[in-house]
Amino acid sequence: MDLIQDIITNVRATKNEYNLAPSKPIDIIIRSFDDNNLSLLEENRKYLERFTFANTLEFINDNRQIDKCKTIILTNLEVFIPLSGMINIEEEIKNLTNEINKLTGEIKRCEGMLNNPNFLNKAPEAKINEERAKLENYKSKMNIAKERLEAYKNQ
Repeated sequence: MDLIQDIITNVRATKNEYNLAPSKPIDIIIRSFDDNNLSLLEENRKYLERFTFANTLEFINDNRQIDKCKTIILTNLEVFIPLSGMINIEEEIKNLTNEINKLTGEIKRCEGMLNNPNFLNKAPEAKINEERAKLENYKSKMNIAKERLEAYKNQ
């Protein structure tokens, strides 16, 4: 039963990651080369469909290439969620590009402040620490945005 819960939890987290309503129906493909897993999945198909709001749910045990999908890797199986049913890839690329441009400006602003001797000498320590935290946050967001953009461009 842990396997079924892991699948449901990860599918829900993926919906959240892509800002989809939990009840939005999506297509799901699950690949496992373990016959016991496939039997367990088939026995629990109704639970998986119900709690993931699967539009379609397919179980496979072959090496076919599955393109343009979000891949979730679990113990002895992979869960594929086709992006075409979740997002408009071109629109997402545009949005991520805009976000990267915005973050680039914020990073430059923070770095400018933190490299300014006048700011460092006159500002309270709390303000300096706040700017350092903002800079780290912006850099983290930038890395995530760049990784996601690369993934979409390579789909």
